Amino acid sequence: MQEFIKIPQEVMPRSRQMTNIGITLCRDGALTQYVCLHLMSLVGGFNDFSVNTTSLPVNLGHFPNGASQKTVAHIGQTVMSGRFSQFDYGRNMNLKKYGRATSPDYDLEAITAPVALYYGDNDLLVTPHDIARLFTALKNSRDRTMKKFYTYSHFDFLWGVNVKSVVYDYILSVIDAYSS
Repeated sequence: MQEFIKIPQEVMPRSRQMTNIGITLCRDGALTQYVCLHLMSLVGGFNDFSVNTTSLPVNLGHFPNGASQKTVAHIGQTVMSGRFSQFDYGRNMNLKKYGRATSPDYDLEAITAPVALYYGDNDLLVTPHDIARLFTALKNSRDRTMKKFYTYSHFDFLWGVNVKSVVYDYILSVIDAYSS
């Protein structure tokens, strides 16, 4: 049956139409730019001070950039279960694939490398509680650090107007400390 019905494997693929919509509706001077900003903040959190409105049409022209159905389903499983585990195929397939009825959790205790976690206080996708749980689960890492960027939302780590000086330069200094 599947050979007759084409089911797309990619969810929200990037398209020329979405790029054009981003450029047209989100550009500087467009009356709809404010709507673009608020749509973005509904997904990742709000930080009016960090948004580079000039690059907004370019950024949103590449977002969303598509994901596989399986990836989207896996994210949904993680959110709904509260577990950080491998993909859950259902009882029968899990038994075949994993040798058990449920999908196994990722073994975060096996991570011994240094880990630095960075998060924003205005992030709607990754909460301070999520970061604290992850930090605790990484208990065998030989060096763990957590740094909060108080005004940052989810997308500020990619597109924030001051992301280089506030975040990237700090991250590079941490990497340099381990390199020497």
